[in-house]
Amino acid sequence: MTTARSIVRGALADIGVVAHEEPMTASMADDALELLNALLDSFSLERLWIYHTPATPIVWPAWMPTQTWGPGGDIPSPRPLKLAPQATYQDVTAGYDSPLEVLERQEQYALLQWKGMQSTLPSALYYEPQMPLGVLYIWPIPSVGYTIVTYPWQPLRAFVALDDDLAFPPGYQRALRTNLALEAAPSYGVQPSPLLVRHAAEAKQALFVLNTVVGRLSLTPGGGFPQSGLAAFYSGRP
Repeated sequence: MTTARSIVRGALADIGVVAHEEPMTASMADDALELLNALLDSFSLERLWIYHTPATPIVWPAWMPTQTWGPGGDIPSPRPLKLAPQATYQDVTAGYDSPLEVLERQEQYALLQWKGMQSTLPSALYYEPQMPLGVLYIWPIPSVGYTIVTYPWQPLRAFVALDDDLAFPPGYQRALRTNLALEAAPSYGVQPSPLLVRHAAEAKQALFVLNTVVGRLSLTPGGGFPQSGLAAFYSGRP
């Protein structure tokens, strides 16, 4: 468990702004907390900071072409930044999961010629990260209800207060502390030491090695998409 106070105080100590005989002021703590949350928001855009994409079941009613995603939407969990490239739909009666293609680019969804097409079996999902609610599309529109399982890329959690205690995996406390120190240094007119710069880079690299997922090479004739054959629908060719 990691508190914002411990990260903030450690970061300011690393650049020599606070010490045992020079305690951290309330103003310094508030500024550093705001900067820490800005860092977490920014780091959320880097896939290698994301340590977990949880399996998220979504009840998908029959004849529903889209669902909004975010607080107050059809899917009330936090709005994802994007979706991991795997998803399934669960056929409860048959007792097994079937794969869904996750379209990662807007052009892929745009090239589907018959977006209102209906079927008993869906083939693909497309997530559009609109604000304030994202929009999740399914294709073809299922004529029966399913449970869809996706793996959303959620932003790193922010600290609401200095003594908030958040659970991060091993290595994150050091990475947040050292990178916060680098971020805060210009505000205090401090030039970070080469040792601090190296420690911050090493801490990030350790996380990136841990969070790297090496994909499997798949060769599909014609450059299409494995499993779903959606390339044929994009081009309109059989």
